[in-house]
Amino acid sequence: DLANDYGNTVFTSSIDNVKIDYSNVIYSSVFMQNPFFGYLAQGIGILLSKLLDLNTIWMLWLGRIANLILYAFLISRAVKKAPIYKIPLMVMACLPLAIFQAASLSIDVMINGLAFLVIGYFLFMYKSKDNSLELKDLAIFSLLALLCGLCKLPYLALIFLLFLIPKDNFKTPFYYNIISFLIVAVLGILWAKFYATPNYMLSYRAKYFIEHNVSMSGQINYLAGHLPQAFVTFANAFDYIGIVLFGMFSFSFPPFVYESNLFTLLGLLFVGSVVFLYPYKNELSNKLRIGLLLVVLIVFFGTFTIQLLNWSSVGILYGVDIQSRYFIPLLGLLPLIFGFNKSVDDEEKVNKIIMLISIVLLSALVILTVCRWY
Repeated sequence: DLANDYGNTVFTSSIDNVKIDYSNVIYSSVFMQNPFFGYLAQGIGILLSKLLDLNTIWMLWLGRIANLILYAFLISRAVKKAPIYKIPLMVMACLPLAIFQAASLSIDVMINGLAFLVIGYFLFMYKSKDNSLELKDLAIFSLLALLCGLCKLPYLALIFLLFLIPKDNFKTPFYYNIISFLIVAVLGILWAKFYATPNYMLSYRAKYFIEHNVSMSGQINYLAGHLPQAFVTFANAFDYIGIVLFGMFSFSFPPFVYESNLFTLLGLLFVGSVVFLYPYKNELSNKLRIGLLLVVLIVFFGTFTIQLLNWSSVGILYGVDIQSRYFIPLLGLLPLIFGFNKSVDDEEKVNKIIMLISIVLLSALVILTVCRWY
């Protein structure tokens, strides 16, 4: 039983040196609604620990290491594919919270990694020459957006980026883009209705929902019958932006959350500097910036709505469970939307400073973790 070791470190745990137990045990599902491919890397790491006949702790360690390697691969591909804004993309993907999640067993690695890869591929397609993008490029982009959306439904909205790419860049007719969009949208809806939602109840959530009067249909009916309150609720969703931003430098889950006010302040200043002050050579149209902002808002409000319907008791429209980790990929779009600094004195020097600060922040995370737990 791992319950007694919850919150312990390897130095205080009583099971780290125990051999792997191969007895059959039935546990209640937790994330049955998630696709299988979101856990392949972790599974490979766990399988390797079994093949090597290691101790129990190695199932955790190798699973997490495999997940981190997968994240590194996806982000490296995203940065390599993007012809512009490589450094801001890398910085946002390597923020302390992103790496903290990447070094876990969470499906967040697949969500965040695929989302950043979609952004990188979008930048590649956006900057491509006229009549250069083939059906293959359209298919790859659509598939990446679909896989990301299957892991976390609101990120299906990344398929809207397809309509921000100049039509002249494609060899294929524009209606191919519309068909791709419709295929991704329909498959996402079918997945949500016939797989994710039914399997959502095959976990501890079913008991939680009954005990706390959580009902998606009930909440929808309540919102429909109280439109003024519904309007205020969604208008107040912007209040969660501050929670999301400050939470980017808060780690773990209750009751084991740890953070540092100084670390948070310096981290937010750094992120703000990259978003608003990173120098760019490529002029981005206001149409593109507005389109990207709309995509960000769709993902944000989509996530807010899902949390409101799936976790809040019927009639309770405040205190929605919003976590910063849900929005890590959106940070990759912010420099494209809000960056207006055209002065490029020494781009190489600026990039080196940014990368150095990123490394310092990650080092600070390690120190903060050691101070908290060891």
